[in-house]
Amino acid sequence: MTYAIKVQNLGQAAASSAATTLTITLPSGLTSISLSAPADWSCAITIPINCTLPGSLAWGSTDTITISATAPSTPSTLTASAALTLTGDPNNTNDNATAYTVVQPLVCATPGRDGAGGNLTGIVNAYFPPSTTGTLASGSTSVALGAAAPLGAQKAIAVGDLLLIIQMQDATINSTQSSSYGDGLAGDPGSGSTSLGSSGLLNS
Repeated sequence: MTYAIKVQNLGQAAASSAATTLTITLPSGLTSISLSAPADWSCAITIPINCTLPGSLAWGSTDTITISATAPSTPSTLTASAALTLTGDPNNTNDNATAYTVVQPLVCATPGRDGAGGNLTGIVNAYFPPSTTGTLASGSTSVALGAAAPLGAQKAIAVGDLLLIIQMQDATINSTQSSSYGDGLAGDPGSGSTSLGSSGLLNS
């Protein structure tokens, strides 16, 4: 990730003073931090990062200080801030900024982990029913699985596997004990449903 801190001189004269300081507070958990600043700034990668302006920033001009870092691997909201201190600044209400970054690492399957293509033979899929019955709440991001169903040769689930979650139930069925069983239409054999509902919906 990259932070770009822009400092603009909105005053009526050039800013040229070592008393002009910029304090950049980075969120914890960042690694591999590097910094790039214009020649008129002097910055030290400390905690927090402190920059001074021994050079000059012309009236109306903008300098950009760039910080690159690696975000943490856990889901979190990162907060970074920058505060400028300028001696004699008549308006210091615009000398602060805060940035929020939501980190949501993605866990991706490994393509071809169990094969490198070609012709497939035998049973290659496994079926793992949920360990408990009931309704999974909307927005859920995990589900507990039970043991593999007896569908032949099975492989244990491992990190990097691509799983397909399918809702097997929810269809509306005519349950009368007649030839209308299933789809509600007379005529043997009874089959089907009157509505599929959400059955068959899937996520991977």
